[in-house]
Amino acid sequence: MPRDIAARNQEMKQQWDAGTPVGQIAEKHGLAVDWTKTLLRRMGAELPATQRKRKRQLDGAQLAKDYNKGKSVRTLAAAHGVSYGAMHRYLQEAGVQMRPRGNRAPVITAPGVLASASS
Repeated sequence: MPRDIAARNQEMKQQWDAGTPVGQIAEKHGLAVDWTKTLLRRMGAELPATQRKRKRQLDGAQLAKDYNKGKSVRTLAAAHGVSYGAMHRYLQEAGVQMRPRGNRAPVITAPGVLASASS
């Protein structure tokens, strides 16, 4: 590695150790943030994990139980701070039989007689 690059990397590591945010370090040295993070890690810096790399640990059995009791995918997603798609995947991974989208509970018009929800 050329001396000027090694010196730059050492300076970046010192800036990181002093508490300078990665974005500012990258901007100062004219580098992309992701590349700056890579270089800092190579120099031994411990950077926090990004949100994208963390997988939430949710209780699939409890999610399945709540869904089967009638809670919607959207309701569960909002309660656990994940997207609709992520909650749908969690439920599928838990082996839940998914209801059709927009499914409405049947309307009971008379004892033993069902009508569609749109009636």
